[in-house]
Amino acid sequence: MDNNIYYVLFSFNIPIKGNGKSVIYNLQKSKLIFVPDVMIDFIESLKSNPILTVKQNLTTDSLYLFDQYMEFLDQNSLGFYTTNRDEFPDLKLDWRVPNSLISCVIEFDCLSSDFLIDSILNQLEELNCFHIEFIIKNTNLEFLCRVSEYTFYNTIKSINFYIEYAEDIVDNLISFFEENKKIEYVLVFNCDSEVKHISSERILFIEENIIGNQFQFQNDQYVVNIKYFTESLHFHAYLNRKICIDEIGNVKNDLSFVTCFGNVKENSILNILESSDIKDLWNASPDKVLDYKYDILRYCTVYTDDLVKLDDGYYKVR
Repeated sequence: MDNNIYYVLFSFNIPIKGNGKSVIYNLQKSKLIFVPDVMIDFIESLKSNPILTVKQNLTTDSLYLFDQYMEFLDQNSLGFYTTNRDEFPDLKLDWRVPNSLISCVIEFDCLSSDFLIDSILNQLEELNCFHIEFIIKNTNLEFLCRVSEYTFYNTIKSINFYIEYAEDIVDNLISFFEENKKIEYVLVFNCDSEVKHISSERILFIEENIIGNQFQFQNDQYVVNIKYFTESLHFHAYLNRKICIDEIGNVKNDLSFVTCFGNVKENSILNILESSDIKDLWNASPDKVLDYKYDILRYCTVYTDDLVKLDDGYYKVR
């Protein structure tokens, strides 16, 4: 073998070392490849040394392992051979978006909520918010149409609705969808088991009442892609650039969390963002959370726990 041959992982394959088990994130194919810790050590050595140089520094037992691992890397097409290592830089892992907000969850009771939804939507547009989720109790068609009409003409890109079952609403859901293509899906909750279901991939029916219940991702559900990985390196991907407004107007990081940072009936969203600590948890990347920082899957896991900031700058689950 040529003394100057290197083995280079494809840039979209990111190795993360653990304690007993490690993983390679394949960000192109959205796959996780679990490997022994020592394989990550070999991969790190190969970053800056030709293959022969790495092998010359190994014991007989380690050399056998190295050959086994190289065969594994080849069989899984995780990298390639080259004599020009410097021509293949690592993937840039920056994460930047210009938006002050990316998403907002609005809980609204059509009978009792008394904050002005038009004003909220206008403020979200000014902050370049991309996505809105509505959780609506005591749903009425007038409210849905008003929201749909307003968002049809503004810069908000997508909307999801979680609406409490009402017969007159269900009968109008198809036309409601057709009027606004920004609506990704509608989930109708609190349904009777015998309720009439509409045949549509974007309209879902469940019997459960989701109000007051925090949605939990299953432990085996992971998000493996370049966007989520890079965001998780720098921020808390579930909370970053996100706010929630509950049915009485309180602004939180998440509807299930304890801390309230203000109320939209008393202050603008912009003022709440600028004058409170609501942005603090946006920066709680998994590497800064004591409960997550040693988890090899921390860059693909959706963490939804409430957090407390510690004096040393780290965080822990409340």
